Amino acid sequence: MLLTHRVRIYPTQSQEDALWSLSEKCRLLYNFALHERIQDW
Repeated sequence: MLLTHRVRIYPTQSQEDALWSLSEKCRLLYNFALHERIQDW
């Protein structure tokens, strides 16, 4: 059985900016690692 909970957050503008920044950094790191993996294979 899989249980899920949906949570709605209401960040302030500065928190939202920090979340977007972190999201972009994670995306860039993932894409870099994926590129390295493809190149090394």
